Amino acid sequence: MDLPSLLQASGGSITLHIRVRPFAPTTAWAGTLDDNTHVVQVHAAPERNKANIALVRFLAQEAGVDVRHVAIVAGATSPKKVVKISIPQARPRS
Repeated sequence: MDLPSLLQASGGSITLHIRVRPFAPTTAWAGTLDDNTHVVQVHAAPERNKANIALVRFLAQEAGVDVRHVAIVAGATSPKKVVKISIPQARPRS
């Protein structure tokens, strides 16, 4: 998935529906379901927020943004999540 291009085309932020599969050998994209939910397998366990942290780090790296610009907006305790990724706004020079 080309997240940087999606972010540029969207005008600065996108919302993704993600299904997380923990305990994978590696963290990576694992496909797309019929309802357009993207599947991400994560190496981390779904305990003490480890899988969520791994997901946020992975999506930030894929999108080319800092982790501060990736937020789980729904489903923090569920395998089904809604995640918002934003491009940082440029600060006006004074």
